Amino acid sequence: MSHGDFNINAKTETAHGGLKTINATPTLNTHAVNKEYVDDNINNLDVKASCRVVVPDNVNIDISSAPTSIDSINLDNGDRVLIRSQTNKPENGIYIYNGAGNALTRAIDANSASELSRGSFTHIEEGSQGGIGFVLVTPNLAANNPVVLGTTDLDFNKMASASSFTS
Repeated sequence: MSHGDFNINAKTETAHGGLKTINATPTLNTHAVNKEYVDDNINNLDVKASCRVVVPDNVNIDISSAPTSIDSINLDNGDRVLIRSQTNKPENGIYIYNGAGNALTRAIDANSASELSRGSFTHIEEGSQGGIGFVLVTPNLAANNPVVLGTTDLDFNKMASASSFTS
């Protein structure tokens, strides 16, 4: 049965078409969202350069010998690495691998309060999380409550997964 832009499938008794209004903020990954919600989240992104890998576990970033392999990926000098699973959350962030025998250092585009804020986003290139984006979602960050590196808890959550299409 069809009426205008609204259709009902007689076999499944489900309705399709027409304009739908979605008002609630999603709380589950399977919830639909409205355009305003998507626009607000996209407009608040602070896109950073991609990282080669994300560290899946707590690591000691202050050691003089950073791991040479993360998530089965052998690191090269200058690789960007997202650290997001530290027990001490202020240590989380985007780092640079400085070669074997050297400590990791914060990336230049994420090493100060003016460069790291709620909505900071990076894409992961390789490893088990390759193709996934991560966004800084630390609550209560605003102009009057900026990031203080080494003090503010930094929480990076999965945001998106890349999809591949074939024709």
